[in-house]
Amino acid sequence: MDLLIVFSYILFSMLLFLIVKYLNKKFKLNLYEYIFIPLIYIIIVSMFFKFNHYIFLVSLFLMFIDIIYTIYVKETNFFSNGSIIKMYIVIVISSYLINRYLIDTSIIYLDKPTLKIIVWIFIIYFIYQFIKNKNISYKSPELKSISDEEFDKNYIILSYTKFKIKYRNIIEQHSDISNIIYAGLVYYNNIRPEYLRRVDYFKFRLNNRRRPLGIMQIDSDRFITDTESILIAISEIEKIYSRLKNKKTAKTIKKEDINYKVIKSYYKNYDSNKIIEIYDEICKF
Repeated sequence: MDLLIVFSYILFSMLLFLIVKYLNKKFKLNLYEYIFIPLIYIIIVSMFFKFNHYIFLVSLFLMFIDIIYTIYVKETNFFSNGSIIKMYIVIVISSYLINRYLIDTSIIYLDKPTLKIIVWIFIIYFIYQFIKNKNISYKSPELKSISDEEFDKNYIILSYTKFKIKYRNIIEQHSDISNIIYAGLVYYNNIRPEYLRRVDYFKFRLNNRRRPLGIMQIDSDRFITDTESILIAISEIEKIYSRLKNKKTAKTIKKEDINYKVIKSYYKNYDSNKIIEIYDEICKF
């Protein structure tokens, strides 16, 4: 088998992996959908790809990609989940049988054009049922859309609430700067969400080069978690806050103004004005 064909199968499997992850994130796929979507995908690809004699390998590569993603990006043990392993065994065996008895040859008494029509009817029916069961709908153009300002406020408050629940034990011990930290969490999580931080972790494991890591985007030459990045940020921000507070002029400066100066100092390499806006919204909440 040509290496170029194998590479094509790998590319098809990577695309399939992204499709499945997107659909699962948006619609929460059940077990049967997890199995049928790769099989339908392989059938569709085989109709347009000339070298499809080993097209079932797409499902095998899909499993390998998921193993790598689970171990190195999600940092969990793929092999501890027996149901996922069984699911992939079913997908690989089913795709092999489809490859062998449907794609490579015609079923007895059916020519290929007729078979393709039947397969497409099945695929269309599956997609129809999928859309129907997931209640996929589109907003009417007459509906009033939320303004960017309202969306920003909603996003800030929802994110703040989430982080307050998750990290309050380590942040609220530092009450003077707690909202500065929360504002940074909201901002950084927006520009570098969790899935991109997972990519950063994966790249770091590959080359061990210094790079921003963790939710607070700490420039580091060692692996650090989101929690560790918050602790490092707290330490640095406390130093800046103490230095500004202990200045002689601090007596005439309001606490809010000191906090603004801390934000502009610590977040100087980012959009500090946006972080101040987030900080103000958090303080109002």
